[in-house]
Amino acid sequence: MKIILATFLSGSLAALSAPPVMAQTAEVQAAPASAQQLSGDIFIRNAIATAQALDAGGAGQVYDTGSAALKASTTRQQFTEAVASTNARTGGVVAREWSRVERVRVAPPAEGANAPAVPGGNYITVYLLARTASGTAHLEQVSFRLDEDNQWRLSGVTALLPEQSQG
Repeated sequence: MKIILATFLSGSLAALSAPPVMAQTAEVQAAPASAQQLSGDIFIRNAIATAQALDAGGAGQVYDTGSAALKASTTRQQFTEAVASTNARTGGVVAREWSRVERVRVAPPAEGANAPAVPGGNYITVYLLARTASGTAHLEQVSFRLDEDNQWRLSGVTALLPEQSQG
């Protein structure tokens, strides 16, 4: 199986405030035939690179390489505005580390049933702990979906800010 994940280069990882130079597709040849057998390291690296690209103003590029599920759930403008709003609220992220990786299989809806909020398929979500320059921390979810063409693509990004995680 050929796994293609979008990665985003910002010229220098130390210069996160610089705009992304380009979006590049990283191709990884993987022997396993199942999403459950893939190494989480691939997704951790891509989740961190995606979050860094969003920090650096690359929301449009991130959206453009996203899955059909992402594009069906929001417009490019809504996505870029949401990212800008979140970045303004959190301030600059100075460090990220992964917390956990979840693999989930969502069953397709039964014939004739209403379409679910999340399309059926294989998903991998990487949870990142992001620390800001002001000393606060928040959790980020970066999710990937195995699309119908057997390519993994970004399906969603969510920042769980402290006021959102309480009550």
